[in-house]
Amino acid sequence: SNSQSMNLDLSTSRSRSSDKTEMRARWQTLHDDLTHYLEEIESSQQPPFHDVLQLLTDCTLVPPPEPIPGDDFVERVNSTIKKIIMYTSRTRNWVATFHDMLRNTKQGVLIP
Repeated sequence: SNSQSMNLDLSTSRSRSSDKTEMRARWQTLHDDLTHYLEEIESSQQPPFHDVLQLLTDCTLVPPPEPIPGDDFVERVNSTIKKIIMYTSRTRNWVATFHDMLRNTKQGVLIP
């Protein structure tokens, strides 16, 4: 029974390690996509706003990346996300202003 307990501990440990590896890989993919969009934005290429918002939503659907001592990956992810949010906030504010201007015209244009 002691060996069964030890086998379960090893199995659980391997499972956790596998989960961490999968999450790290998922975050690496998300960070690669975020970096790609950030590079486009900063070079005035204007990626589709919907795609950028969807990617930010995808980031909220996975557990936050776990820091690893001596590795700055989490800091780089956080920095990239903050920059993307700054740009999307500017775009959101521009769209809201434009929307409000259309709603307030004499023609009464309404956009749902």
